[in-house]
Amino acid sequence: IAREIVELHHGKMKVDSEEGKGSTFTASFPILSDEEFFLGRLSLEIQRAREKGDFLSLVVLGLSGFEEIKKKIGETETETLLNKVSEIANETVRQPTDIVTSYKQGRIIAILAGTDRKGAQVLAERVKRSVLAHPFLAGGGLFSFELRFGIGTYPEDGGNPAELVRKAEKA
Repeated sequence: IAREIVELHHGKMKVDSEEGKGSTFTASFPILSDEEFFLGRLSLEIQRAREKGDFLSLVVLGLSGFEEIKKKIGETETETLLNKVSEIANETVRQPTDIVTSYKQGRIIAILAGTDRKGAQVLAERVKRSVLAHPFLAGGGLFSFELRFGIGTYPEDGGNPAELVRKAEKA
């Protein structure tokens, strides 16, 4: 059981055993960047969808003009803005298997297991409405921004993480 858990986290397990003295189990885990973690998780979810013969959609939410926003309101306020967008997106997804995570600068991704393109479109619009209905206070005044989204759906837009991310970012 322990070995399976460690391997699911891309770790390694080592056992040293000496008769009459007992055994020592050592687990080590890699430190993954946000992007590595995300791509690994997406790969796992694609595999699950493939096994079930189901859909999986990827929704990329992005702040339009991210670098300009960061220059205007500063890094701390921009991080606060992104965290709030991520929080709202996470509250909006409905399935316990759905995942919302940060991905690259100014982008948030939702992985929606069992959701086709139409369902992902509905969810993306709902997230967009929820986010834009919140007044964000940044730099001492009301700040406005544009939220855009793109969708990539397995299997129609690709069969691996890179293809789905590319499709969603392009859209």
